[in-house]
Amino acid sequence: MGKKITLLLYVFIPWFLYSELVSVPEFNYSINPLEGWNIQPYSDGSELSWLSSDNNIALYASAWRGDKFSTLRDMFQSLTKDYDAYGSIVPFDYLGNESGIGEIELNINSIPHKGWALFINGDDFDYYLISFTLSQNYEEFTSEIQSVVDSFSFGELGALSPGPISSFVDNSPSREFKKYNIDFFGHSLTVSASEYDFGTTQALIEREAIIMENYSHDPKNFYNAWVRYYQIIFRDNYSRLDPLFNSLYPYFADNKYSDYEIVEILMFWIQGYKYDRTLESRSDLINPLEASLTKMGDCDSRSLVLGILLHKFGIENILFTSEKVKHALIGVSCEGEGYSFDIEGKKYLAVELTKKSLIGEIDESFKDLKLWTPVKMEYTNGF
Repeated sequence: MGKKITLLLYVFIPWFLYSELVSVPEFNYSINPLEGWNIQPYSDGSELSWLSSDNNIALYASAWRGDKFSTLRDMFQSLTKDYDAYGSIVPFDYLGNESGIGEIELNINSIPHKGWALFINGDDFDYYLISFTLSQNYEEFTSEIQSVVDSFSFGELGALSPGPISSFVDNSPSREFKKYNIDFFGHSLTVSASEYDFGTTQALIEREAIIMENYSHDPKNFYNAWVRYYQIIFRDNYSRLDPLFNSLYPYFADNKYSDYEIVEILMFWIQGYKYDRTLESRSDLINPLEASLTKMGDCDSRSLVLGILLHKFGIENILFTSEKVKHALIGVSCEGEGYSFDIEGKKYLAVELTKKSLIGEIDESFKDLKLWTPVKMEYTNGF
């Protein structure tokens, strides 16, 4: 372990919180720092900063009204000259806004630092985000730095779209689409998707799995970090499943199914997936996009697919994941018979996806809420 960051760029207001998804309504953006990071907000909410629990990584975010900068170049030059910074910032389109992202190097009090920076020159707001560590520590903390930058979102669309790093990778010219033919109870569905996206979202999952390994010996923060892990995956895959949902939707709309019937039909379909895992990877989790189109995956992958699809149908649901029993399932908020979990006074019917069963049917050994970590299937603060 190298030296730690001991000098910050700003003078802070002395108010600390433990990290969670932080939303700034005034400037319409959110950031989801890693669990255990300390946040110190400015009085007006336009500038925020965090420091990792081990003081090795810093994260800064700034927001301005949209008329602050004319171009992305103006924004980059104005902000980097103050910190003696330089880098290879690459322009790209992020949610329809002129943006730039890439590695950046800074000299703070003549000490070299390195990290990632994001610039967004928007119509309503301009945003600047940077996370960095001492240059000598950069390789060790690259995953964490990329994760917090990628956690940035703005607006309702941003919360349900891949983060800026994933979006930048998705802009690759080598992203080619192919058609997948899916049998849905005798109905032939054609879904267009890119195998390139399989790699992009799988890389995100492996990045987050590397980070989770660092929490394996941190019981204080492990379970909240586990919630963040799944919500990051949920967010990255949500819009990627739009083509599948759009192909499924007419089937359900034409038949005017109830929420319970929608859950049941999707459950039976996903129960028919081939059981498969990615044992050679750190995560042992096939990304939901690939799982849904190849109809294969284990409990985590299947639960994420169902959770995302139900969210698109407007059906509230929770992912239940357990390190103790090495399993995952979905809880759905709808009327029906069977076993349910009680979360904050609301009943969630249990849905098992790795074997043939009905809604509310799970193994007796699973009927203990203490075994499970509940994760809201949305990009928001967890339980």
